[in-house]
Amino acid sequence: SFLLASLMTGVVIFARRHGINPDNIASPIAGMLGDFCTLGLLSIIAEGLYSSSENFLWVQPVIIVGYCALAVAFFRFVATDDTVSIVLKEGWKPVIVSMCVSSLAGLVLQHSTRRFRGLAPFAPVMNGAGGNLAAVQSSRLSTELHCNGAPGIMPVRRLSLKRPRGGRRRRPRLDSDVDEITPKATFGALFGRNRHAGSARVLITLSVPGALCYVNLIVWLRSGGTALPTFLFIFLYIMATLTQVSILFVFSHGIVAYLWRSGLNPDNAAIPYVTSLGDLVGTVCLTIAFFVLVQLGGTPWGGLPL
Repeated sequence: SFLLASLMTGVVIFARRHGINPDNIASPIAGMLGDFCTLGLLSIIAEGLYSSSENFLWVQPVIIVGYCALAVAFFRFVATDDTVSIVLKEGWKPVIVSMCVSSLAGLVLQHSTRRFRGLAPFAPVMNGAGGNLAAVQSSRLSTELHCNGAPGIMPVRRLSLKRPRGGRRRRPRLDSDVDEITPKATFGALFGRNRHAGSARVLITLSVPGALCYVNLIVWLRSGGTALPTFLFIFLYIMATLTQVSILFVFSHGIVAYLWRSGLNPDNAAIPYVTSLGDLVGTVCLTIAFFVLVQLGGTPWGGLPL
């Protein structure tokens, strides 16, 4: 956590100094580095503890006691800091809920990998890419709300006094670029005429070339460089990706609005909900894609029986 927090602080500072919106890069980098750091540290520490378990039995209890002492010390330190103490109140529920949802996704993935050969290498790519794209949108929505008010108070749409292209003067209208971020507007998150819906469509479109690149790379590596994915599998995989990302974008719009209306800071809660749901929805969509592929008599690449 300390390493990841330090890296993310550096990323945000770097982005601000170079005129880049941190909302567009911080969330994907946090997701990537979080998985990388977790797996790397877990493997190193687990190997060290396992190799020393027979000769140094006292090491593991001492580490556990040390972590408990550090947790108490950090809790007291954070509780006295007004700028971050709110995380102690708002941060537990989304983390616990996201762990439960991700665990459910793991159960679905375990069943799916037993049923469909070749599914496993595609799951992390689909789940990670979709969750990161939706996390970017959640960050953008949260920043928009913070710029126009405080949690618990929804922003008011502004009047647009711009002269239309035709030159004729019309009565003032509500500016479509600053539509309210409300639960009622959730299902217009993809097709509305405002900048948030526009950015959502752009991000969803970006998932297609990403899916094509990763599908070809995974198939090429798994087949030893001797095969390419079939057209049917590419089509089904892209449909599954678009379905997953669209659901996540609608959900991110709704959860940010709900948290803000409830007086909660979406920055502390929205992304865990979105990324964990991304794991579940992505696994389900990928499983359905493989099921349809099997029913149609296809395979991800030639020579791989399902």
